Amino acid sequence: MKQINLIGACQQLDDVFSTVEHHLGHLQELTNLLDADLSIIQTAFQTTTSGWSPSIHLLYGALQQELSIVVEHRHRLEQLITELGVRPNSPVVDALLLRFSRLFAAHQDTQWIEQQPNAEFRTERLVRGMLPSKTRHFLSGEAQLMIGKFALGRTSWSQMRERLVAHRYWVDCLLATLPPGHALTHPLVMMHRVVDRCDVLLQQQIQFRAALKELERIQDTAESGLGNGRVFALEQMRLKALLIPFVLVEEGEE
Repeated sequence: MKQINLIGACQQLDDVFSTVEHHLGHLQELTNLLDADLSIIQTAFQTTTSGWSPSIHLLYGALQQELSIVVEHRHRLEQLITELGVRPNSPVVDALLLRFSRLFAAHQDTQWIEQQPNAEFRTERLVRGMLPSKTRHFLSGEAQLMIGKFALGRTSWSQMRERLVAHRYWVDCLLATLPPGHALTHPLVMMHRVVDRCDVLLQQQIQFRAALKELERIQDTAESGLGNGRVFALEQMRLKALLIPFVLVEEGEE
């Protein structure tokens, strides 16, 4: 009976790891979308966003590391379930149970916390390969909706800025759910800074374009003769020189 319960606990923990693997896959999709958007900005502004490449690679590396840990946990769990069914008294079983003892405890803690009132004020026992319940909740719900919205595309710097705001939102949401020492925390902090720097560039482009349109409107206003002055002409030239055209980078062009 004890052996059956143990096998059931192992299968339950494997289901948790399977779910975490899917959640990390959603985070991978969000990262790919952010990488693609930043690539367009990098191409347009050239070296002004040079911090993008190492930061995104750091995030990719942390994601790959977390996925590798989850895959290893699942492989070891499969080995443990097999050993329990064939050789329950094997020394291998004891070694694997010791390996998973903190993971079993962490899972039980999380299950108990999620059932408590004011669960947000309780601390989960976190171990490598498991995401906090709040992180899993975001990645399984709102994050998937965001992935669908990102598919709408981008045709201007205004739309690109809206996408950057959305990217900053999911980065901030994840940072709010992860503890400071988590492997994904530092890469996400770095990406937050990169997105902020890019956002400043896009806001400037939007302001330059708006100012140029306002000058053109004044010039076209019949009741005003100010638009034909030399100052206006020089300001128009300055603004046009500052404008960077939005060019969508097609796949394979980089």
